[in-house]
Amino acid sequence: MSLILLWGHTSHAQTTQTTGNPTVGEKIASAYGCAQCHSFDGAILKPGIPNLTGQKAIFLARTMMHMRLETITDKDGKLLIYRHHPVMTEILNTLSPWQIQQIAAYYENLPCIDQSSEQTDSLPPRGVDHCVTCHGGKDSSNPWQDTPYLAGQDETYLKQQIHQLWESQAHLHAGPKRFHRLAGIMFFDGHRPYLDAYAEYYAGLSCALRNP
Repeated sequence: MSLILLWGHTSHAQTTQTTGNPTVGEKIASAYGCAQCHSFDGAILKPGIPNLTGQKAIFLARTMMHMRLETITDKDGKLLIYRHHPVMTEILNTLSPWQIQQIAAYYENLPCIDQSSEQTDSLPPRGVDHCVTCHGGKDSSNPWQDTPYLAGQDETYLKQQIHQLWESQAHLHAGPKRFHRLAGIMFFDGHRPYLDAYAEYYAGLSCALRNP
């Protein structure tokens, strides 16, 4: 499988192709302590840590590169993505892009594990259709290779990320904890009261519904 990676000595988006091997990825993940938080089977060890099982390797590798570089801009210097995690950013800066792709292939190869024992049976919350367009939902798939599956994701993690993205586009704090250039589209009619409902909706979906 081939992968587009964001990499270079600058913060601009550049591409390279490489191949991931799940067996090699497992060894690298073990050597660098990935399982201490994400476990070897992807099951969440504590709330707030993302479920990586069955997630798309292209998305995982790109996300790790985003955290490694922190700031991604276009050729004109316009901010596209900002993402920093004090632990992940430090660890990922010790890994090569090739090693990152192997880890991504390893977690993609694992069968998905639902993080909630309570499945969603209520109507989708207002405004979630903006999420469904890219991430899929109860009755639609996620066709994008670099966009994450949200069905079956950890609820606490989803709430943290959704609030950070919403706050970045609403300019509610001085410096972004996380920024994505599409945040304004994501939350076109989003209001804070609905944000937790989006997270609860996706956490309550079975990951078996990722591509219905």
